[in-house]
Amino acid sequence: MDALLRSLIRALVRLLFRIGLRLEIEGREHLPASGPLVIIGNHFSIYEAPLLMVFLPYGDQITWLAATELQESRILKALIRLFNIIPVWRGQPDRAALRRAFDWLAAGGPGGHHAGGRRR
Repeated sequence: MDALLRSLIRALVRLLFRIGLRLEIEGREHLPASGPLVIIGNHFSIYEAPLLMVFLPYGDQITWLAATELQESRILKALIRLFNIIPVWRGQPDRAALRRAFDWLAAGGPGGHHAGGRRR
């Protein structure tokens, strides 16, 4: 059920972006199909994370790191749980978040065995 809800949310947000913005996506052909992968955004706007979440071709095969304080919002907290996002404390070493991220990469990242499942 969660996988269906995540797919529906991604499709709705993708549609809203296509309607509201003039998007031209280039370079998708350079993305690897599988294997461990780290994508680092430069936070050019508040739209960056949602844009990456809906337009990268990995769906549920990808995880994210997000600032722990985003969980102060009930909606964002629910989305963080739904999308299995790893909360990270900013401004200090967060070894637990890094360990979860390294475990994700060690398991293969996109194309690995995580697709659609909950991670600890």
